[in-house]
Amino acid sequence: MKSILYLFMFSFMICLIASAQSTNDADINQLLKVKEKKIENKKDLVPHYLAIDALINKHKYEDKEWFFKVIEEAKKEKDSLVVESFVWSYYVLLHRQDRKQEALNLSLDLIEYAETNVFPISGDFYIEAGIKCIDIGDYVKALDFCFKAIDAYDRDKSENNIYVYGTIGTIYKQIGNWDEAFKYYKKGIHIAEGIKTKDIKYYNITHLKCEVAEILSLQGKTNEAKTYFENAINDAHKQSSVNYLINAYTQNINFYTSIEEYENVQPLISKTEFLIDSIDTKSKNYKLIRTFYNEYLLRKSEYGLAVNDFSLMTHPDSLFIGDNSEYLKELIYDYAILYFKKSSNYSEALKYSKKKTDQLKGTVDEQIQSTMNLVYEKQNSAKLLKENFELKDRTRQRNSILVFLSTIILFLGVLAVYILLNNRKMKQLQVDLECKNKEVRKQYEELESITYATTHDLKEPAHKINTFIKRISKNFTKEINEEGMFLFDLVEKTSNEQIQSITLLHNYLTIGQSSELTLVNLNKVLKKVISSYSTEIETSKTIKVLNELPTMQCYEIEMEHLFHNLISNAIKYSKKNIPTEIIVNCSNLDDCYQFEIQDNGIGINVKMQDRIFELFQRLFTASEFAGNGIGLASARKIVELHKGKIWVKSKLTIGSSFYFTISKNLNKF
Repeated sequence: MKSILYLFMFSFMICLIASAQSTNDADINQLLKVKEKKIENKKDLVPHYLAIDALINKHKYEDKEWFFKVIEEAKKEKDSLVVESFVWSYYVLLHRQDRKQEALNLSLDLIEYAETNVFPISGDFYIEAGIKCIDIGDYVKALDFCFKAIDAYDRDKSENNIYVYGTIGTIYKQIGNWDEAFKYYKKGIHIAEGIKTKDIKYYNITHLKCEVAEILSLQGKTNEAKTYFENAINDAHKQSSVNYLINAYTQNINFYTSIEEYENVQPLISKTEFLIDSIDTKSKNYKLIRTFYNEYLLRKSEYGLAVNDFSLMTHPDSLFIGDNSEYLKELIYDYAILYFKKSSNYSEALKYSKKKTDQLKGTVDEQIQSTMNLVYEKQNSAKLLKENFELKDRTRQRNSILVFLSTIILFLGVLAVYILLNNRKMKQLQVDLECKNKEVRKQYEELESITYATTHDLKEPAHKINTFIKRISKNFTKEINEEGMFLFDLVEKTSNEQIQSITLLHNYLTIGQSSELTLVNLNKVLKKVISSYSTEIETSKTIKVLNELPTMQCYEIEMEHLFHNLISNAIKYSKKNIPTEIIVNCSNLDDCYQFEIQDNGIGINVKMQDRIFELFQRLFTASEFAGNGIGLASARKIVELHKGKIWVKSKLTIGSSFYFTISKNLNKF
């Protein structure tokens, strides 16, 4: 009898499930019918928006082709699709499925569309794009998106700007600018203290206080750091998420391990283990986020290494379960190398060494492209400055007119109306000028932040690779064969070249930023440059200066770099077995001085003569001639800073003559 009853109940349940599935399928099919509806105007888009949103949120159903078709149709109609919920729903779907690149591409596409059409896109898209850029090591773009997110959240009066300040602080911390990181973390704490929702308030305060404490620790302010860490744990207990409480304990474990106060670490580990064991896994709210758990296991393992206790250490392979950030992966690689070295498992240590080297090299490659984007952004900023100067000039002209009219108003009363109207225009022009100046100042502040991020962030991985390779070569000499040592030497050489290129690129980006016009004797500048090549000149090379160079208003450091770049090129591209002769000449023209640096070197192909002044343009491979394609680009930028022009005349096998002009009236610009 019981068997029959169980069979009946089982059959009934199957019917219910089948019925629910059937209803669900019918609902999906009904929504999919909307796909066939034509889109001829903006109103026709609405049913598509609603249907896609319902499919994603209610049924977790993705129709990628339909989604992007609707996006394209919305763009054609110039519809403000960025405010529609189906777009954000699809982004969340990609995020949850760990499709990071697709999520980032969608964000970038929507941001570009919104900015082009002046639609008020949510700050959520900016901050998400910024976080994705951090994940791939593109801190330049990340900062740019974060600053835009602040503007968007301020516009919408949203409390979400607290996340932006924390994110900016993290960027600056990772690139080593602790003062800026501290400033943005403190701003975030101030905003968090005004949030009404208890969990959101104390989660953010906990997180930001831990970050501030870490900055203080890095600056050697240990006692202040302890206070912030202790306060962070107290605040973590005021919110309900066990994950953030575990994270607060994890940060404290890392801090006390780093300052070698081991007696404070074990109690923290015990409390954290108690928290993890007490989690009710059957609760609907239970969800131990793997990233937090991985970082806790990592910090506990690092403590285990410090006190030589294998029972506290987790096998490195276990720490790669889940979605770890690139920063956390780097820390795990460091731990894995030490873990396997301690176990005398050198092959595994080398395996993780290679993984970390590949990660760092990948970061450098990605950020080279980021730097190029920065160069283009600087050029756009220069255009904005030019508009600003033109606006100032128009203001001066209008001021002159106003003074003139004010003088003759005693005699020509009929012009009073004109002056009144002109005065109104002046006020509006002044407002425009102030707005423009504010915009320029803001862009320069952002660009300075981005420049700092780029130059520091690019050098850091290259330095790490260099240090890393030296450490491997020193500690694993017996385990690495001859071919392996050759490869390590090659990587070390490449990283050194990378550091040199970054330094030159930094010099290029900062040309003219902090220089001032002074009266400079160019004879002394040239003499200083020539003396730096005394070794080369002694060996079959001569530099002749045909006439006196002028003493003039110019930027001294930049002029020294200009002569250095052109003379070093003449020496580098000289012909073998033939004495090198370099001639420097100067002509006094009406409104400028024209300089010529002539050589009898290998010459330049006529097809390349217009391209050699572009950034990263090289005539030869690295094996033929050393170089990075920055020297002549810097020369052009320096000449343009002096309101001049630069060009070259050259014949293959005969030699080259580089000409450039420097304005006599720089103090008038």
